[in-house]
This record gives sequence, C-alpha cells and structure tokens, in this order.
Amino acid sequence: LSGLARAYTTNINDVLCIGLGVGIVPMDFARQGARVDVVEINPAVVPVGVRFFDLQTNKLNLTLDDGRHFLNRCRKQYDTVILDAFLGDSSPSHLFTREAFTSIRRVLRPGGTLVINSFGKLEEGRDFFAASLHKTLKAAFQSVRLHTSGDGGLFFVASDRPTLDF
Repeated sequence: LSGLARAYTTNINDVLCIGLGVGIVPMDFARQGARVDVVEINPAVVPVGVRFFDLQTNKLNLTLDDGRHFLNRCRKQYDTVILDAFLGDSSPSHLFTREAFTSIRRVLRPGGTLVINSFGKLEEGRDFFAASLHKTLKAAFQSVRLHTSGDGGLFFVASDRPTLDF
C-alpha cells in the first residue's frame, strides 16, 4: 500500500491511514519521515501491533474512532489516504460509499491519491464488488486504477488528476 502510494504520489509528507491493521503500513510512512494520522475503530489491535509488529505509537497520531466519523470532522489535508479497513473478511460498507469517497477527496490535497486495500474476484459474473467499487470511485474521482495480487487482493488507486501514471 505504501509502495503504491509512493508510485503515484511523488511527494508524501502527510498521510491518513483509515485502519491501522497491525501498523506495518503507517510505520513504513513514518520511517520515511511522513507525518501519519491513523484512525482505527478497534483498540484491541494496538497492543498486538506494539507487541508483535514493532508498532511505535509515539511516531503516529493515532485516533480511536470510526473512519467515516473522523473524515466528517477532519479539517486537515493529506498527500495520500490509505483505506485499509476490514470488518472480518469484508469491507465496512459505510466507508465505500460515494459520500465517504467525497469526504476523502475533500481531505486530499490537489493531485493526492487514495489507495484502497480490498479483496474480490475479477472473473465475469463474480466481479460484482470490484465493478461496483470502481464505479463508485469514478463518481468521486477523475481517475481510478486497479492493481491485483495473485491471491485475490485488489488495490485501487484514485485521484482528482486526469490520468494516473507512474
């Protein structure tokens, strides 16, 4: 996720991560010198990241909150937003709406990028989630790119730029 953000965004100083995971992605940005805000809804993941994944909470601005609630109150601007939020093995639907993406676009600096970690199928007839997400992103952003991993991982990159090239 951090690599995709860097591939599409040349100068990353301010990062918002919606979803901590175990802290690997936010810490990667922090180690590179970025100011990193993280919003995480589940406080139980923080000690796991600290104990097992070298999460250093003193290097991040960590807020325990719902990502959508945070976005609606946020007045800061970011070079990139990483959406890495899951509810079990699915994505929290309220973070994948046109309204949520419009809120993310509002907190992005001009030319900034949204990078989304998700899962899905691309085979015809089984690609509903990916097709729906792509269409919803296109309603809020001018450009959308999709990258895949071999294990069903789908990574979307979106921006207000006319094209997304790296």
